[in-house]
Amino acid sequence: MQYAQPTRSRHDGFTLVEVLIALVVLSIGLLGLASLQTNALKFSHSGYQHSQATFLAYDILDRMRANRTTAMNSSAYKIGLTASAPTAPNCVTGTCSPSQMASFDLAQWKTLIETTLPGGQAEVDFTDAGTARIYIITVRWNEMGYNKNSGTLERGVDTITIRSEI
Repeated sequence: MQYAQPTRSRHDGFTLVEVLIALVVLSIGLLGLASLQTNALKFSHSGYQHSQATFLAYDILDRMRANRTTAMNSSAYKIGLTASAPTAPNCVTGTCSPSQMASFDLAQWKTLIETTLPGGQAEVDFTDAGTARIYIITVRWNEMGYNKNSGTLERGVDTITIRSEI
């Protein structure tokens, strides 16, 4: 009696190859998603820093408007980009003159700039335009940014400047 010999299929292992190829394609897709998520976080943080810088620039303008006479008639609110925060009495718990209040405002503001933004620096300057005084607020900080030419992330300096009439 002869028994039929089992024949080997020529397709053995073909399903395994399909699974491996599917895993490679899936892995590449997941790496792409991870890259997109990383870039989204970087750009989100960049937007956050811009918002903080803008908020801080308007903060000192509001402080100057609250102390308008001093802001209009003296240079008490003028401070350089690399200047350190001035020493001032604590005007929250004590009574201060308008010029002391200006020093207190600048001290608080410069401290906020330095603690909120990485490498944060700020400058307040002004020009007189007739009866008005135009203040120029500059806020500068270090930021990782995308270089279009090289296609890489590079550390750079970002700046916002706001001009306002007091």
